[in-house]
Amino acid sequence: MKTNTNTNTPTAIHYQVQQAIEQMVATLPKGTDLGICDVISAMYSGYFVESGGGIMPAVDQYLSAFIDDEAERAARSRRAAKAITYGQFNLAELLDELKKQVDAAGQWQATVIQGYQLKPVDMTAYKRARVKGLKSKTYDSDAHKAVPGVPFGMMGTTGRVGEQRVAILELLVRGNTSQNAPSAEMEKVYKQVGKKLTETDLALFDAGFSLVDAVRHGVNNCVVRLAKNCTFGKTAGKIPPRTSKKGPTPSRHQAEVVRPLARKHGDNLLPASQPTQTHTLVAEDSVEIKVEVWSPVYFLERHLDRVEDEKRKGSCPFHVWLRDGEAVEEDDIAARVRIVRAQDANGDGV
Repeated sequence: MKTNTNTNTPTAIHYQVQQAIEQMVATLPKGTDLGICDVISAMYSGYFVESGGGIMPAVDQYLSAFIDDEAERAARSRRAAKAITYGQFNLAELLDELKKQVDAAGQWQATVIQGYQLKPVDMTAYKRARVKGLKSKTYDSDAHKAVPGVPFGMMGTTGRVGEQRVAILELLVRGNTSQNAPSAEMEKVYKQVGKKLTETDLALFDAGFSLVDAVRHGVNNCVVRLAKNCTFGKTAGKIPPRTSKKGPTPSRHQAEVVRPLARKHGDNLLPASQPTQTHTLVAEDSVEIKVEVWSPVYFLERHLDRVEDEKRKGSCPFHVWLRDGEAVEEDDIAARVRIVRAQDANGDGV
């Protein structure tokens, strides 16, 4: 066996991680457990990033650290690929077993803020540009275009082991590679997140997710990164019902727009709305933070078009904050929803 050349990670830690992976797959059928063990070990070691999501190249590179026999590495790599394709295993059960091990160790502590456990949610993909027949795509920043990829939706729970931040994977949703439908993949993630969240959980959605879609899928506790041109209504949006099948569509009640951040529309500057409250806070590093508050604000009519549940089309008040360099919207739907929108250091919306 080759020696550990990574001086930053003690050898004993590698053995502990390997032991935890073996315990996680111990209940799987014979053969599948060995293949899945090699796959998870290669993924944990980062070889899937180098292989671009290829199972056999990643596992072979991982095994090359302690197996010199090329034939043996090839056999184990094939076994790993077959375990993923034909093996009998339940990913949710594996993640539950991982969580049980972490809880039993007693070292990991979940991050809790104002009584909520933080659960980041994101969409990612393994780029597989050379795989033929793959219809699902993901954006490649290096190529400046969409390339074939296998999409995944995921949710974890943030926490710490001592001073080290560690997130525990809790949910993984594999996308459909037979079609390129990003919105449909997000629909799956919304539904699964809505089922997993409890009253004390707070989902943190990354950019690209929609506040309205999260709400209509029952995600009542969430933080969503929105566009810098987000707008809300000063009064509740209403769509008058049709009284006859004939005739024009009823005119809408157009609420007065509340715009937390000023922006340009062509040559015209659209000013920010005046806040209803202004506060000044002092951070731990003695830096003063100015906070502006808009309260209450509501969904606009164009938002309500996508909501099918008539109960959710009712009054949904928000509270919107804007502080130096950061805008935050807090939704009070079901008295629990929280939404965040931020700007980066250059003032560009994210």
